[in-house]
Amino acid sequence: MTKSLQELANDGLLFRDDESELIIQNLFSKIVDAKLATAAGRQVVDVINMADKKSSTLDIDLEDVHTHNFNRVVAEGAPYPLDAETYTKVQVTAKKYGHAFGITDEMVEDANWNLIERRLRNAGAEMARKEDALITAAFDNSTTGIASETNHAITSTGTELGINDLLRGRRRILENNYNPTVAWINPTQEEELLNLDTFVEADKVGNRQGFERGLVGKFAGMMFLRNNTISEDTTYVLDPMNCGILAVRKPMFVEQWRDPLRDLTIAKVGQRMASRVLRPKAGAAITVQ
Repeated sequence: MTKSLQELANDGLLFRDDESELIIQNLFSKIVDAKLATAAGRQVVDVINMADKKSSTLDIDLEDVHTHNFNRVVAEGAPYPLDAETYTKVQVTAKKYGHAFGITDEMVEDANWNLIERRLRNAGAEMARKEDALITAAFDNSTTGIASETNHAITSTGTELGINDLLRGRRRILENNYNPTVAWINPTQEEELLNLDTFVEADKVGNRQGFERGLVGKFAGMMFLRNNTISEDTTYVLDPMNCGILAVRKPMFVEQWRDPLRDLTIAKVGQRMASRVLRPKAGAAITVQ
């Protein structure tokens, strides 16, 4: 007897949350656990949920900064001059990422561990790394990325990342009235910073969970996060709420089915998303020479 999705949900096999369609509960929980353990990119951008949209394209109207001139002197008896808001339109189109895999009945029967569970955990970690890679590519885009603003593409003064380089990138952001609270660094630059007494003494991290999530430490009001997808000798200083976005059209999902003709259990993992820099002046890209 074939059951409907609602009947399966009533049996406790499926569930619904705020961001997803009906999905298989026990599989999805495994994916989320793996994803949360490795994802770092979502901490450096603003995540926009497009799940309730009917289009894969997100239209963003960016209000131009300082469009009003309140310093204007108005003569006695004269009318106030009219000002108008100005906006810049930006479009972000989500793309589909994912893959499917099949495991034979014999492999499931003879394995010493749960092959499907293990593969889904790996898939979750891979999807998290894909998010990070998309965000990094958006930061590096020569046309719309952070380096498209000349003053925000900074070259280090020495052969290693220094405190003065970080403070220069931080100042560039502050000069444009943004608030730099995150620095995203490669493991090489993490090693360079941890060899600096100024950085180590500024804030000691005594939290094991922080290191597991990629937290290196804090300095000058900025949280330092390590990420392997960033090119070596590259560091980003960011206002994460204004610099870039990760637009998620369809959150990560899992679908599983049986192929009795080939004795396979097949699972599909996917996500639709895109990343883009909205305000390059809310970030700084530091290159170590």
